[in-house]
This record gives sequence, C-alpha cells and structure tokens, in this order.
Amino acid sequence: MFKIHVENSGGGLVIPEMMIDENPHEGYDYRDLDEVKIEEVKLGNIRMSSCRPDNYLKLNNNKGTIFCRLDKSAIPNEVFTSPLNIELTYGYMSSISKQIEIFEEVAY
Repeated sequence: MFKIHVENSGGGLVIPEMMIDENPHEGYDYRDLDEVKIEEVKLGNIRMSSCRPDNYLKLNNNKGTIFCRLDKSAIPNEVFTSPLNIELTYGYMSSISKQIEIFEEVAY
C-alpha cells in the first residue's frame, strides 16, 4: 500500500483544467476549486490495482491524500528499485495586484 500526500504549496488556486481559458473575472464556483484529477499511479511500469479516491482528489486546506494498492502478483519476487509515477491533471491560477497612479496630461 502507498499513502501519497498531495499539497498545493504555491499561492494560487487549483482550478479544473477545463476552466483555464475561461474569464477569471467571472469567478469560480467554490465546489470546482481545489480538485485534482488522478490520471494514473504506477510503480515503474506497473499500474496500481486500486486507488482511493479513484478519480478526483478534493484538497482540504490545500492538502489531500491518495491511498493506492499494488497487487502482490504484479510485483517481481526479487528486490528492485523503481520510481513511483503519479500523473495528476489540474489548472492553476495565480494573480498579483499592484496599485498604480494614472496622470492625465492636459494640453493648453
């Protein structure tokens, strides 16, 4: 079993990938925020047998946890080293603000 911790450590918002091209000034439904799609979790080339949650991970306070199980029959009997590959899909939005002063030039 694998316990995978996911965190939004940046200062922006996690938004659905499909909303990237939409106008951010129209706002987002809070139910759409902080949701990450779990595409695939693999140990090397071996796909996990099951993961929970299985489709979408809802971040709570910018954090979430995925629990995955690897079928014992898929694991070689000898000792091996392999990377854990986690593919997530999400959109990300960040903004900055700066106060500016505009002067109007008057011609006489």
